[in-house]
Amino acid sequence: MVKVTLKAYLVVIAVAFITGLAGLAYGSFFLAETEVNWWLPENLIDYKSFVSVGSMHNFSYLGGVLGLLAGIIFSIKKRSLSPMV
Repeated sequence: MVKVTLKAYLVVIAVAFITGLAGLAYGSFFLAETEVNWWLPENLIDYKSFVSVGSMHNFSYLGGVLGLLAGIIFSIKKRSLSPMV
C-alpha cells in the first residue's frame, strides 16, 4: 500500500508540474500578447513575464485538481489489479 501511495504522489506531482508548464506556455505565447483584465502594479517593468507567471499560477490550481483526480484513479486501478488478501 505504501508503494502505491508513493507512486500516486508522483503522479499528482507530475500532472501538476505539466499543467503548470502548460500555463506558462499559454501565458508566454498567447496571453502576454493581449490585454489581460487583471490588477497590474503601476510600476510594472516586465509585463510579459508578469502575465506569463500569473497564467502559470492560475493553471496550478487546475493542475492540483487534475493531479488529485489522476492520483485517485491511479490508486483505484492499482487496487483493482492487486489480489485481495
